[in-house]
Amino acid sequence: MKYTVVENDVNVLGTLWMGGTAAYTYQPPVDVVQEVLALHGSKARRERVREWLDTHAGDFQAIIDFQVDFDNPAPFKSEWAEDKSESVYFDCVDPQ
Repeated sequence: MKYTVVENDVNVLGTLWMGGTAAYTYQPPVDVVQEVLALHGSKARRERVREWLDTHAGDFQAIIDFQVDFDNPAPFKSEWAEDKSESVYFDCVDPQ
């Protein structure tokens, strides 16, 4: 038997309320993903994801940057706004 795992992820890099930088992966509900995908243009889609994070990412005092990777029902990707954000995100997720 074969299984396909489909995830809609928003990787977030932000500052915590108690200081410091942290990373987290949110998986927005399907209705939010569909709403984002209904918008035209990646800038509008990215802005809608930002609005959702502003109301649902309470663990963070501020969002520094984020990356969007939606697979279902249709693919949509939005890379990090800053070049260094991806490496900082992975440093937070897997500090060595």
